[in-house]
Amino acid sequence: MTFDAANSPSGQFLRDAASKHFVCMSFRAFDTDGSSRFLYASCFLVEVESHWFLVTAGHIIADIRTGCANGTIYSEFTLHDKLAGNLFPFGVPIPFDDDAWIVFDTQDADIAATHLSVLIVDSLKAGGITAIGEVAWGPPPFEDYDQWLLTGIPAESYELAGSHHLLKLTIVPLQPTPPPTGVLQIDASGVEGAIATDFPAQYGKIVTA
Repeated sequence: MTFDAANSPSGQFLRDAASKHFVCMSFRAFDTDGSSRFLYASCFLVEVESHWFLVTAGHIIADIRTGCANGTIYSEFTLHDKLAGNLFPFGVPIPFDDDAWIVFDTQDADIAATHLSVLIVDSLKAGGITAIGEVAWGPPPFEDYDQWLLTGIPAESYELAGSHHLLKLTIVPLQPTPPPTGVLQIDASGVEGAIATDFPAQYGKIVTA
């Protein structure tokens, strides 16, 4: 990812704020037929009471669990911190402990998190990564916030260049929007006739202009 941070407010935001909270977790899947696949997931870091947590999509961990049940072996888990400005050619290796992940992969939520050791945290800090602290979390209603951002690493951005895997973090502005037709918006107290959920949905649409 390249940008002119000196002349672009968006670029400066990416360099000084957003990019320092995000990492790419890469890993390999070794299938029962002997083949292997390079896989990756976008992640971000949060800090709670001085503890760092790695957060990603719930379906990523759910898919790994399904693969393990079918005989696939996963290894080489690494966190890449290049977006924070780290020029070291290698990432931070991390152990993968399935039992250490809290996973929600349902129609209501798609999120997973795990606690990071002090050694891994120190390595990420050395590369320029900072976690999103509790002071940055705002209370609901989330529709009242001016800026919404959708972030991730789209599959379309992946490119294999020789022996290097190139990935691009994408940040897309959103704006709050009502639920799609036929979908009930559920508040904290619930809606009569609707199925209660532990994760009330928030809806946003991509800002195109």
